[in-house]
Amino acid sequence: MNIDSDKIVVLKSTNFVIVLMIILYAIIKIILNQNTGKSGTDQFNYYYHFFLPLRDITWHDFYTRYISKKEFGFNLIMWSIVNIKRLTFLEFQIVTFLIEIIPVYFISRFINKGRENDIILLTFLVYPFFANGATNVLRQGLAIGILMIGYLWALKNFEESGKFKIISLAFVFLATTFHQTSLILCLMWILTIATRKVISVKYYWTIFWIFAILDITNVNQILFGSIGSLFSDNYDVYTNPTTQAIYGSGSKYVFVLVSILLAVALNFLLRHVNEVDKLKSELLFKQYLGSASAFFAFSFIAFSDRVGMYGWTIAPMIAFYMIDKTDDSIKRRIYLVLIPIICTLVGYGMSSGSYFVNR
Repeated sequence: MNIDSDKIVVLKSTNFVIVLMIILYAIIKIILNQNTGKSGTDQFNYYYHFFLPLRDITWHDFYTRYISKKEFGFNLIMWSIVNIKRLTFLEFQIVTFLIEIIPVYFISRFINKGRENDIILLTFLVYPFFANGATNVLRQGLAIGILMIGYLWALKNFEESGKFKIISLAFVFLATTFHQTSLILCLMWILTIATRKVISVKYYWTIFWIFAILDITNVNQILFGSIGSLFSDNYDVYTNPTTQAIYGSGSKYVFVLVSILLAVALNFLLRHVNEVDKLKSELLFKQYLGSASAFFAFSFIAFSDRVGMYGWTIAPMIAFYMIDKTDDSIKRRIYLVLIPIICTLVGYGMSSGSYFVNR
């Protein structure tokens, strides 16, 4: 009884500390956004170009105007909030941060039935691209969370072919209404599910390496430039050499390296997954390799890390799923400790690639 009581106290204390850290992180990030200026944060643009223009628009006018436009789901969220309360910029950041956490919570319910919720929250805190999605890049941040719900719903109902396909695909399609780039991942998930018993992991590895080589040699721009223009309203600006130089044109090489390291790490964890859950874990791993390949295809665009987020962010979530399906309890504990540490190191590497290395 004493042991169980101690475990409960430790668990509650850990969750309290994690939640406190997330709140502190949000406060710091929001304060920095307040002081950055109009051109220094995506949050500012979302507030003034997406949120405020929806004031005093009736549902009929909103539906008529936006139903045929891209990213209807995101605009619907903005319209709903502004019709409940006209928030200040500070209030807007707080509310959108809370909205971003909701998908993470639901994701945790599918992974080990929420028992590793504190670990997942810790990953959210230390892993820069998920945190950035929650405090800055709102559209991709929401799309990533919804995509992962769709992925894990498929695994939860894996044996019920009709049910898991419909619900999983519904979530994945929903993500495309928050950011158009997630359409690439949506189509990839459909392909991965449809061919899960036909195409093995080694073929995904082959595609992964081919796209990585195309990226490093800059052939990707020739092959995928016309496709990239369909997914960005600022395509001409993003491919401008001056913009790329300002953003850090050499960053992509660091990003490619990190993508490869994450793939190797997930492949290592996959080998330790029990046989019962091997096929499910392979499904997620294939999606990561495909997501990283999508980044390789479009990394010639400035801010291409927004596409890379789809793979980099789900990587620790996939890792936790695989760890949970490992039979060796000692290895499982070691991996659970290492993952947040690796996420922190990866975050430093990403920041180094974007700012320090190129400057």
